[in-house]
Amino acid sequence: MGAAIVVAALAAPSVPWPAVVPGEWPCFQGGPAHTGVTAEFAPPLETAWTVDLKEYVYASPVWAGGRAYVLTEKGTVNAILPDGRMAWKARVDGMIYASTPAVADGKIYFGVVRNRPKSGALYCLSAADGAVRWSRSVGGHVFSSPLLVGGMVVFGSDDWNVYAFDAADGRELWRFRTGGEVHDNAAALSGDNVVIGSRDRCLYALKAASGTLAWKFRGRKRFNTTPAVDGPEVFAGEEDGTFYALSASTGGTLWTWRSPEPIVATPAVLPDRVIVASTDGAVVSLNRRGERQWRFLAGPHVVAPPLVAGGWVYTAAIDTLGILDQYFYALSLSTGEPAWKMKLAGPLFAAPAPADGLLIIAAKKGRVYGLKRKG
Repeated sequence: MGAAIVVAALAAPSVPWPAVVPGEWPCFQGGPAHTGVTAEFAPPLETAWTVDLKEYVYASPVWAGGRAYVLTEKGTVNAILPDGRMAWKARVDGMIYASTPAVADGKIYFGVVRNRPKSGALYCLSAADGAVRWSRSVGGHVFSSPLLVGGMVVFGSDDWNVYAFDAADGRELWRFRTGGEVHDNAAALSGDNVVIGSRDRCLYALKAASGTLAWKFRGRKRFNTTPAVDGPEVFAGEEDGTFYALSASTGGTLWTWRSPEPIVATPAVLPDRVIVASTDGAVVSLNRRGERQWRFLAGPHVVAPPLVAGGWVYTAAIDTLGILDQYFYALSLSTGEPAWKMKLAGPLFAAPAPADGLLIIAAKKGRVYGLKRKG
């Protein structure tokens, strides 16, 4: 455990590859640091269009090259145009759960789950038409969202490994074995390192070029969330409700904050605050010292990462019993007060994606909304 196996050499630069194009949202929480922050998109909003996929959606939608990409549990990849028309759809061998795709250079990368036998794979599809460019199997389910960095695709698997594949052809470059399943966790870019959590209660910072260990932080319970990185700090929540701010260079604890219930959503990070959502149903704003600024109770549970769009926080709660209505909210970033809400056709497990004058959201039961500013 804890040793990197280098299969092939590929130099990784200290900047993300490729650069995020302005106006696009091409991967989980918008970029390689997963901060979940975009330009001003003020409420009220109204529905421009909806698409009913009729399949469950857990992975967050992304926006790149003038298309929204929405992946379903049954293994369907949907490419949706700005007016809601379907550009194409493709079916792959496996189920897609939490693996939000990453799009770059005309390709789409994502992971799948297979059960006979238990395994998983990373896929690379053409963004133009959904044709499979390559796929590579690994020894466990792939719920992890891929990270593109330095010509590589970095992701985790339930076989306890973190992998780096060549983005061009899927060759394995290195792997690092943790002490547990790397389940819903995705890697976040932090300088020359990638930071990823495991169900062994640890966060690992690995050298992107080689997969060797830079530092390891051990928490109290499992990390079931993807970290966010902002400069010298790494932010992540864990299963017992502890939220950590760690040094990006050493993994040392800078401060903690405690929720009464598990934290499974990646936070949104701004220069002066962090927006944290918890399964106790609350969305909380903390300053960069971990002190609470405001709290909004959205509903029974919040599992989708929040999106900050200028002066607004977009979030939604879920009701696992199916008794309460499900709402999508816009909160004031400065006060936490709700400014607008919209009833959804089912719970929201996926984060919103800003999309060139639209906000794309995908409810669990498969309804995709293209929301625009009202008026």
